[in-house]
Amino acid sequence: MVYNGTWEGGYVDGWGYTFPDVYIFPGDGDYYTFPDYIRSESMDNLEYLMESVLDKIIDVIKYTGVLSDYWDYMENAMDRMHRDIQATLLQMGYDSSALFYIDNEVIKSGNSYRIKFNVYDAKKGNWILSREITVFGNIY
Repeated sequence: MVYNGTWEGGYVDGWGYTFPDVYIFPGDGDYYTFPDYIRSESMDNLEYLMESVLDKIIDVIKYTGVLSDYWDYMENAMDRMHRDIQATLLQMGYDSSALFYIDNEVIKSGNSYRIKFNVYDAKKGNWILSREITVFGNIY
């Protein structure tokens, strides 16, 4: 039924409700409706990034206050990045009916770490955009 184009979506045991087409995306991510994505803004990868680089900066930064300031700085940078993604999606015409798959990965390049977020249209299966954030809070 799925292969000949007659599947219109519906409930599948063990999966729940599915769309007419099912897409498999790379990486470790989650599905979001647009409103859910705006509410979520997970900090899981920020915590992983902090743990990864903490050993390197702990010798340089010895004071808890400074570490707390850095954490706050990175949280704000992540918020800016998510707002930039959301604004771009709105500009592209996505609305509250949109469904996204968003994956992320921590990338290590030499002594540098960054987090890359990829956003896919979960209904059509295509890649939409990506953003990266560095340990210095730079967004690309």
